[in-house]
Amino acid sequence: MENFQTSLNTSPLNALTADKTMSHVITHAHGAPRATHEHAKQFDFSRYLVIGPENLPAQVGSLTVEDVVCASVEEGFTCVQIRSKVLSARDLIALVQRVDSALVHRTLRDKVCLVINDRLDCVLAARDAGARVDGIHVGQSDIPPDVCRHYLGEHAVVGLSAPAADIVHYIAHAKTHSISYFGVAPYHVTPSKPDCDTTSTGETIYISADDIQRLAQISTVPLIVGGGVQQADLECLKRSGATGFFVISAVCSAENPRLAARALCSTWNALA
Repeated sequence: MENFQTSLNTSPLNALTADKTMSHVITHAHGAPRATHEHAKQFDFSRYLVIGPENLPAQVGSLTVEDVVCASVEEGFTCVQIRSKVLSARDLIALVQRVDSALVHRTLRDKVCLVINDRLDCVLAARDAGARVDGIHVGQSDIPPDVCRHYLGEHAVVGLSAPAADIVHYIAHAKTHSISYFGVAPYHVTPSKPDCDTTSTGETIYISADDIQRLAQISTVPLIVGGGVQQADLECLKRSGATGFFVISAVCSAENPRLAARALCSTWNALA
């Protein structure tokens, strides 16, 4: 924890309003920022877990976020996004450090891409504290992907949630030079995403298999589909052209998260 505390004293958590300090953090950890990037081809986004402490219900007992992440990676998940709407910046950074350390301890770190949801300042601070954070996932109202790319460097992962409303037109015309993949959702009703796009009458807009098929034909970056996705959905998603799937409750709310992760990954891998 000494390294973590030292980092917090030197790396402001409100780094987005302190450009000079942010640039120091990146230069210290990764060298000077670069204007161009290579898409993160070394990463596999196909089996993608989103998790935070608020996603672990009572039935998982004493399991921690680190426990569920490690179990899921052991069973085949290839990408993990740490996402929390309740943790403070300091607590989120500490959680990411614990997850990274647990993966390293169990020799799993090279098997998974680790990103943080929304918080570019936390990505930078966690990196400066010694954690290996591969990138960030942002939404339409968050920090623009170009800004994330500038500060995180050309080899970082920058994922972007695509808007469900008029999604085909959006992806057809999107500038993807800073984007590693699109998150496409929701496929079903999901309590983890209460701010989904809606129609003029207030109805939630869902992504259909036909939408995914059209998107797969026009997108220049991988498409990762989620939002209420369960094991039974995977065959349709893969046949529709999705690059991968992302889940929260299908693993985190399962009575046995490890077995749920195993079933999801084995099903996906078995599909042609």
